[in-house]
Amino acid sequence: MIKKIKKRKLNNKQRQGLMFLLFASPGLIGFLLLSVYPMLRSFYLSFTNRTLLGYDETKFIYFKNYLRAFDDPYVWESLKISFVFTIATLIITNVIGLLSALLINTIKGKKSSFFRTAFYLPSILPAVSMVIMFSWIFNPATGIINSILRSMGVSNPPLWFQGSKTALNALILTSFWAFGAKMVIFFSARQGISLDYYEAAEIDGATSFQQFRFITLPLLQNVIFYNVLMSIVGGLQIFTEAYVLSGTGEGVPINFYVINLYTHAFNSPYQLGYASALAWILFFIIIVFAATYYLINRRIKRKYE
Repeated sequence: MIKKIKKRKLNNKQRQGLMFLLFASPGLIGFLLLSVYPMLRSFYLSFTNRTLLGYDETKFIYFKNYLRAFDDPYVWESLKISFVFTIATLIITNVIGLLSALLINTIKGKKSSFFRTAFYLPSILPAVSMVIMFSWIFNPATGIINSILRSMGVSNPPLWFQGSKTALNALILTSFWAFGAKMVIFFSARQGISLDYYEAAEIDGATSFQQFRFITLPLLQNVIFYNVLMSIVGGLQIFTEAYVLSGTGEGVPINFYVINLYTHAFNSPYQLGYASALAWILFFIIIVFAATYYLINRRIKRKYE
């Protein structure tokens, strides 16, 4: 006797769930293969003596890579340079972004759209092309900056990207072009603040600075938190700009932490295990800074509630 196999029909909820998994599967598979797996793999490699070429036998060496990193003076030097760059660019991009957003907010009509576009456009250009442009501007022989300095009577202008201190200062100065992205976020948040607060403050006789201090800043606190956090994360992971300007290896003028990490992984002797340990150290540093900043932000927020 042949039994008829009944086809099971899916209800609407099950069909919706199946369609969700179907459409989300490419993103989930890509996330697992391109993000989760490399992270877990690098975490494992950080406890080994693995090299990039893999000629030597891979051995599990426990925490030796991490202990080596703490004793490595180049790690501390690169961390210091990265922190200096992060703090400087954080202040420059966020302060200029906030001030420009408040200034554009006072402009009405098509002029506001023009200035928003003009300020935001440089931040969406490729980082490599922007760095190449600034390398021309800071060129010691033919650059605009040194030409201006010579016309002002400076006989020996800086060599900029050929020295460690001047290279860091020049790279900090070039970071201002990225303030447009933060400006747009600040501007959108400022547009969301009701005018009733400012009208009530004007009736009470509050000055413009008092309105900024007691209305604008508190109501923009969440946006300020986001922009500052993204500045910290991006600043500590800076790589492209320094790599294009000076490359990697020993004696580079801008020895950022990620440049140091890249040098150990992809330059001889290709110490992939040690580079993985450096990457996870940076990850934990960012987590600690993010958590600390989050707790500080919460404490400040409670004062205004």
